[in-house]
Amino acid sequence: MSAATENAELLELAREFAEGELTPYEAERDVARALPDELFATLGEMGFFGMAIPESAGGLGLDPGTFHEVLAILAEADPSVAMVVAEHGAAAATLAADPDAETEVEAEVIAALAMGETLTTTAVLERGADETAAHLSTAVDGGGVTGGKRMVGNAARAGRFLVVAAGASGPVVASIDAAAAELGSRTTTMGLSALEMLDVDFHGAEARILTQKDAATTLAARRRIAIAAVAVGVARSSLAHAVRYAEERAQFGRSLSSFDAIRAKLANVAARTAAAEALVRDAADGLGAGPESAARAAAAKVVATEVAMFAADEAVQVFGGYGYMRDYPVEKRMRDAKGLEVLGGTSEALRRVVANNLIRAARTS
Repeated sequence: MSAATENAELLELAREFAEGELTPYEAERDVARALPDELFATLGEMGFFGMAIPESAGGLGLDPGTFHEVLAILAEADPSVAMVVAEHGAAAATLAADPDAETEVEAEVIAALAMGETLTTTAVLERGADETAAHLSTAVDGGGVTGGKRMVGNAARAGRFLVVAAGASGPVVASIDAAAAELGSRTTTMGLSALEMLDVDFHGAEARILTQKDAATTLAARRRIAIAAVAVGVARSSLAHAVRYAEERAQFGRSLSSFDAIRAKLANVAARTAAAEALVRDAADGLGAGPESAARAAAAKVVATEVAMFAADEAVQVFGGYGYMRDYPVEKRMRDAKGLEVLGGTSEALRRVVANNLIRAARTS
C-alpha cells in the first residue's frame, strides 16, 4: 500500500472519529470543562498520540502535511481535543528528534508517548511575559529547573513536561518528569473550556536538557504550526455552519444564501480559510531549525488564528441573534478562536518575530 493511500485512509478514519465521537458530545464537554478519561484512551488506541513520532521510535511517522490535516479535522469537531493532540505532538516530536532520543531510557519514554501510555505537553508562558522566550525567569541552575509557568495545557494528565527555560547561552528546552512538578490552580478561560490549563511550578526540578541545536526555536515553531492547523479547523467549521444555516434559514420568502451580502461573507471566509490552509502547509513543509522556519511558523499562526476569529465572527453575523446563543455552535467557535490567538504567542508578539527576521535578513544581505 502506498504512503498516499495510507494517509488518505488515516484522514478518513480521523473524519469518521471526529463526526461520530467528538461532534455529538462537544457541547457536553464544554459545559463540563473537562475531557473524559475514555476519550484519552481512545485517542491512544487509534494512534493519534503517535502521529508526529517516527516509526523507528514506535510512532506512525506521518509527514507534516498529513499530521496537521488530522489536527484540522479534529478541530472541526472539537478544538479542545485537537489542542491536546497538538501539544502532545509538538512536544513528542521534539523529544524524538533530540540526539539523545536513541538512548535506552529515552527510547522507552518516547515509545510510551507514541502509544499514549504517557502524555507530554509544553510549558512556555510565564507571569508577566509572552511566549517568545525573550524574557524568561524560569532558569536552569546546576542541572535543576526553577520557575513557574502559566496556562499549561493538559498539565494534570501529563507525565512529562517540555519546559522552555533560560540557559547559560540562551533559551533551552528541559525535559522534566511530572513527579518533579508542582501543579497549581486551573485557569478559567472563555474558550477551549474542556482543555484543562494549569499553572505549574518547578523548584530545582531534575531535568534533561535537550541537546538539539535551537531546540527552543524548533519547539516553538512546531507548536505554532500545530495551533495554526487547529485554527484552520475552527475556520472550516465556522464556514460549514454558516453555509448550512444560510441555506436553511429564510427571510422575506427567500433563503439567506440567496442574498448577495450573505454570499459575500461566505466567499470572503472561504477565500481567507483557503489562504490560511496553504500557509500552514508551507510552514509545515519548511519546518526546521533557524530563524526563517521560526518566522514562517509565526506568520502561519498569526494568519490562521486571525482567520479563525474572522470566520467565527462572520458565522455569528450570518446566524444573527441566534449566533450569540449557547444553543447554537458558532458562539463556541468564536470563544475557541480567541483562545487560539493567545496560545503559542499573541499575534502582536509573533509579528515581532516575523519583522525581526525580515530586518535581520536585510542587514546581512
